[in-house]
Amino acid sequence: MIRTVTYFLLSATLICLAASCKKKGENEKLDKDNDPNSSFMSNKEGSWWLYGVSNGTINRRTATGRDSTQLDKVFNYYELQDTVTYDILPEYFGKNKDFMLMLTDIDGGQTNYALIVIYKEDGKVGDSWTNTGNFTFSGVPIQGKIEGRIESTGGSMTIGDKTYQEVTLIHNDLKAKLVGSPVYTDCGTAKLWFAKDIGIIKSDYDFHIASFFSRQYRDSLLDYHIVP
Repeated sequence: MIRTVTYFLLSATLICLAASCKKKGENEKLDKDNDPNSSFMSNKEGSWWLYGVSNGTINRRTATGRDSTQLDKVFNYYELQDTVTYDILPEYFGKNKDFMLMLTDIDGGQTNYALIVIYKEDGKVGDSWTNTGNFTFSGVPIQGKIEGRIESTGGSMTIGDKTYQEVTLIHNDLKAKLVGSPVYTDCGTAKLWFAKDIGIIKSDYDFHIASFFSRQYRDSLLDYHIVP
C-alpha cells in the first residue's frame, strides 16, 4: 500500500515538476556538496515518526543514522514503512545552503531520483523558491514548475492530543504546460507543515492534472520519538 500511495504522489509531483525552462529553479543552483548540519529533522538512529494517512493506513518514518550518496551529494537516509503491509520506501533528505532537500523517485525503480527543495531553514513569511527539472510523461515533453513559499511561521498546531510549537507552513503551487504552449495549467497544491526540531508534522496534497488525474492525500503526525 505504501508504495502505491507514495508512487502516485511522486508521479503526480514530477508531472508538474517537468520543466525545461530557461530560468533554473533553486533546486538546480545548489552548492556542490550538501551540509550535514541541520535542525530540520533528526537522523539519530532510533528516532521515529508515526503518521495517520487519510486512506486509513499508518506510516512509520525511521531515522537510520546512516548517509547515502545520490546525485553526487550526501543525504541522510530514512525509511518509511507501512505498518500494515510492512513495505519499506527509502527516503533521502539533506541540506544545501539554507534549503532543505528531498529526493523523489521518478519511476519507482529507486535508481532515478529528482532533487526538490521543500523547506527553507530560518525562513521568513513571503520567502519563495522555484523547483525546475526535465521530464517526459508518456513520451510527451512537458514544461512545468513548483513554486514554493513560506505562508506562515512561528505558529502552533494541535493534532490529536499533542500541540506543536514553532510551526512553519510551506505552500507549493504545482503548474505545467505542454512544450510550446504559452500558458501554464494549474496542477494543484502541496502543503507541508514543519515543526522545529521535529520535522514534517502534516501534509496535504491536492492534485488535479487536466481531466485524467485527480487525487487527494493527507497525513498527520500521531506520535514521535527523538533520540537525544
